[in-house]
Amino acid sequence: MSHTTAKGRAWHKQRLSFATAVASGTVKCWRCDQLIAPGEPWDLGHPTERAAGGRDADAWPEHRHKTANCEGNRSAGARFGNDLRRFLAESGGQITPPAPEIPPEGPDPAPAGWDERDVTWDACGWLDELRNVPDGGSWPRLMSGPHPEAVGSYGAEAIAWLAAETGLRLRWWQQLALVRQLEHDGDGSLVWLEVLATTARQVGKSVWLRGGSLWRLHQADRFGEEQLVLHTGKDLPVCKEVQRPARVWARGRAELGYGVREQNGNEEVVAPDGSRWIVRGKDSVYGYAATVGIADEAWGVRTELVEDGLEPTMAERADPQMLLASTAHRKASSLFPSRRSAALGCLGAPGSSLLMEWSAPPGVGIDDRAGWRAASPHWSRGRERLLESKLARVLRGESVDPDEPDPVESFRAQYLNQWPVRREALSSRDERLDRDQVWAGAADLTVPVPAGGLVLAVEDFYGRGAAAGVAAQLPDGRVLVFGGLHASRSAACGWVRFLYETHPGSRVLAGASLAADAGLAGLDVGSAGTAQTRVALPLLRQLLADRRLVHDGGSELAGQVSGARVSPGREGGLFVSPRSGRHDLVRCVAWAAAALVQAPPESAPLGFFVY
Repeated sequence: MSHTTAKGRAWHKQRLSFATAVASGTVKCWRCDQLIAPGEPWDLGHPTERAAGGRDADAWPEHRHKTANCEGNRSAGARFGNDLRRFLAESGGQITPPAPEIPPEGPDPAPAGWDERDVTWDACGWLDELRNVPDGGSWPRLMSGPHPEAVGSYGAEAIAWLAAETGLRLRWWQQLALVRQLEHDGDGSLVWLEVLATTARQVGKSVWLRGGSLWRLHQADRFGEEQLVLHTGKDLPVCKEVQRPARVWARGRAELGYGVREQNGNEEVVAPDGSRWIVRGKDSVYGYAATVGIADEAWGVRTELVEDGLEPTMAERADPQMLLASTAHRKASSLFPSRRSAALGCLGAPGSSLLMEWSAPPGVGIDDRAGWRAASPHWSRGRERLLESKLARVLRGESVDPDEPDPVESFRAQYLNQWPVRREALSSRDERLDRDQVWAGAADLTVPVPAGGLVLAVEDFYGRGAAAGVAAQLPDGRVLVFGGLHASRSAACGWVRFLYETHPGSRVLAGASLAADAGLAGLDVGSAGTAQTRVALPLLRQLLADRRLVHDGGSELAGQVSGARVSPGREGGLFVSPRSGRHDLVRCVAWAAAALVQAPPESAPLGFFVY
């Protein structure tokens, strides 16, 4: 690239920032993960090509020529260029096909799904029996594929427990939903942090929610802590009615230690070990650390209720799950449509969100009975008569939904479960943590770690690994941060202990689940959580903006910073958005940096930050 243009000079400067470290033989090639030997030719390359959406800020050193372990940049680049030119020739010069115009409101485009016969599900042996769909059942039209870490499910155990202990016998589709919700990895940890379930109305969503909540209420021993199921939704009376049979059941077992509380807006079921299932109104969910959060008829739930009220506290619990259940609605808040859209974008390679959707495909008429069945996971002659009567009302010009004046749209949403695409529904209050994209420019690979005390932070990743970060004061007043991801809590704690013992005067901050960990015994440990994150994230931004923060260029931290999205809390500060993916290392570094520069305590008023 020419050095005579502004872009060329920036690229040259970025390459120079790596030069010293590469010359010392301490930098790995991003292609082969092997060290680039001193004196070996190297280039600065894009892990994702620019033509495919890569950014210059993400460029990293790579071997220039082919080695025993690496294909090299020049040969790989040539192949990519040939493939790209061939693609351009075949597509008439378009890198991507022109996007069709999507009206502000309209039927949802139909992504690809897999029916029960598809080989996609062969990897999920625990679904084998459920793939025999009964005559009255319908397989989800859209459902997230197998999670790459799933090896089984607690679903069969939960189904049997509900039948034996409560007499609740789930329908086929409710069993399928529960089995998928409770899939776990090889260590027994749940793989889904978020579950999105959407069906037409009046098919039994409430029974699925009730069954899953009752089973989770009795899993304190499995997950290592008392359980708190926090249930809210669009309408408090509906949430209370979902829980009502469970209160009746618990009241009949008072001699076994069960408790029931029934006050308006404060209904609870209490298990003998103290675990609770509580129902709260939409504005009364703040201050609870839930293991399971439920937003019922989530189309009418405000996004900030979940992002500010529920999810920040759930991050500190073991194997938490956020359940969003809803029927489609044209007036939906951004909460369900935006998360549904994100899940649809990765059906075949899901992350931590499970989508299960029964809906009619786009383009079907409101009298299409195949569409009725596709949106109804449970079908019967009674269900058919119900929809016939609803359709007759619509044809007379009557709406079947008091919140939707348009009769046809009310039927499409309520009984075909067709989510409209609305640009405003896909918007969000969140934004990039590194909104000015200055993180890459803050790298300084030549700065040594000071010999004095450090602030160390460690955080668990839902039992599936951990992160540890460091902040150190440099002689010139800048703050140096670095860190990494670890395969286990013990490995992260061991790394922290080593730095603590080799840097006298250090102190440690640990997430709630690690504060009393044996691996940190004897160290000066303080706790950190949502309150500290709220203060630390805007401070991290400010340090970056003031050029008072430097880092070691680590790819794991850079990856999390690049993907981190934040949104302002109701009481100030910033929270990490659930759209960020994994962000435990970002939180560790933010905690450590904030503690190092003596961030104000939680009770003090926050300084002014521009969000």
